[in-house]
Amino acid sequence: MVSVWPTVNPNSENHAEMDRRGLLVGNVRGLPLNLPFWDKGDDGQVFVRFYDPTSPRPQVRLGQDHRGLPTLRHPGVLARRLRAGDAPEDPESTLYHMGRGSEVQCAYPREHARGFAEGLWADGEKDVMLLCRSAWAGSQRYGAAVWSGDIDSTFEALAAQIPPA
Repeated sequence: MVSVWPTVNPNSENHAEMDRRGLLVGNVRGLPLNLPFWDKGDDGQVFVRFYDPTSPRPQVRLGQDHRGLPTLRHPGVLARRLRAGDAPEDPESTLYHMGRGSEVQCAYPREHARGFAEGLWADGEKDVMLLCRSAWAGSQRYGAAVWSGDIDSTFEALAAQIPPA
């Protein structure tokens, strides 16, 4: 299983082009909507931005973007864990291609899963399994299996995740 985040580091090779083309989540106040994050390869927190999965442009579909994501299609990868698929936290300020966050933000996890599933299907993968912390109506058609989120690494916490028969 590969764990993938829907955020783009401003130091990555994709950020400038995605920003220029309007493929990142916007903000109605004009400033970028950022999330402080400890990212690999940086000496401190950087302000990463979420990509916009509601964009109809295929270039934004992370499932179809091979740059920087070669492990998504590795023969040994059977599933993908879509991290932080519950969208940025400020729906009043968030602006997506589909509309204002206060009106469309619930669709974020479904569109996030759809982008990956469609990209993988286009590459010939038949059985797509995406482990997602959030989902919305229709997410299941994209191979989304919903889980409760981060848990402690104990057998008790694992047992609480599995409903009794």
